[in-house]
Amino acid sequence: AAAPGARVQVEVGTLDPRLKLAPCDEIQPYVPANARLWGRSRIGLRCAKGTTRWNVYLPITVKVFAPAVVAARALPAGAVLEQADLAQAEVDLAEDPSPALRQTQPALGRALEAQMDALEPETVLAER
Repeated sequence: AAAPGARVQVEVGTLDPRLKLAPCDEIQPYVPANARLWGRSRIGLRCAKGTTRWNVYLPITVKVFAPAVVAARALPAGAVLEQADLAQAEVDLAEDPSPALRQTQPALGRALEAQMDALEPETVLAER
């Protein structure tokens, strides 16, 4: 489920142009088993009514934008986080498999394991 107040954006990819699919009177979209509609994923399309049945996968990217905790300034590894070190920025929560921190309180007093650049979405603080 998306975070409260999140903005969801879905980008639909394209099928391989080399595919030669038979005409179809009824195409059924479906979510493949074990697929997560989060980040890079795929949906299935199958021909349910046509002279030749076929099944293909269409790449999609689901982006979920919401506020998360980021570094307010560049911080070295080992820095102990204080309120002044942190800021909120809109980031793509689906870009990283680690859940992003949405509030600053859990981060305060923690030491960084690696350096962080300022206000960069790829340096979102993650829950651990």
